[in-house]
Amino acid sequence: MIRVMLLGLFTCLLVACGEPAMFTSTEKHQFSDALVLDGQISADAKQVMLLIEGPNLAVWRTHDKQIVMTLNEEQLPAKVRAISLSERAKLLIVAGDNSVQLWHSLSGKLLGTIDLYAVDELARVSALTTRKDGSEIAVGFTDGSVALFDYENKKMKQFMPHSSNIMAIEFYQNKIITGSHDGSVKAWDAHTGTTQYQRQYTSRLSSLALSADKQQLFVADGLKTQQVLLAENGEVASELTYISRFKWFRQALFIPNSNYLVTSTPKSELNVWETSLGKEQVSWQIDSHSMGTTLLDMVIINNELITLSSEGVIEVWPLMSILTQL
Repeated sequence: MIRVMLLGLFTCLLVACGEPAMFTSTEKHQFSDALVLDGQISADAKQVMLLIEGPNLAVWRTHDKQIVMTLNEEQLPAKVRAISLSERAKLLIVAGDNSVQLWHSLSGKLLGTIDLYAVDELARVSALTTRKDGSEIAVGFTDGSVALFDYENKKMKQFMPHSSNIMAIEFYQNKIITGSHDGSVKAWDAHTGTTQYQRQYTSRLSSLALSADKQQLFVADGLKTQQVLLAENGEVASELTYISRFKWFRQALFIPNSNYLVTSTPKSELNVWETSLGKEQVSWQIDSHSMGTTLLDMVIINNELITLSSEGVIEVWPLMSILTQL
């Protein structure tokens, strides 16, 4: 009898207890049924941008689902490597292999094109971000180099913080935080390139996210190390733990004013973690109609989690309702 009970408990832990919960989104809308290559929700969730097959790029208002601007393949670089939408600066940035286009996100006017070059002449753009006010743009390359462009003064600096593909860039005060496929996360001075701190992992990084208050940094490698670091000095605050051999993380987002973190798998599953304990609290699936559906972006506005999938679907989740059930 004891063996049967233990077997049942073990089965529950591995199967039933690990199954995603059944949550229902309060709103759902598909903005495009074309093949979506990339996408982003603006930080205020008032706009959504999709790069679709062509390539073509479109920006919609989320409240009335109306298109704000569109760009066709003749206007875009032949190969779009990265996109970024800065709603505060009304700036839409599109990166090609070695150039960046700057578009006004309301008028659709091309403000200019910047030619950028990596240290290795064969390297291509791999990551892109901008300060909230649009004053500075950071572009990462496949050789591990980073170009910083001062938009106001039209000046550019080049640094070599890594030895391989830059997968994420974050602005942090007067520093830049970068994650790379060389397995390291590094914080470095934006003026001199001097390293402030560095942490090395056993495999290439798959996810990097800075909290809204700039206090915490989530770093995940492609195997079994996922840590919350103190953004100021890189010290480990906590580490995620789980039963499975490994987990692979794609997106991550700290929930403001809480100890919770939302992450996504390479497919359509969302997970909520209690960061001080490193324990998973709940998981559920976003809307998906194919095996290849994945989460492209997510933001939190007014206690609601808003997600964007590779099927062009925006969903709104009652975050506080979900957290109160934990």
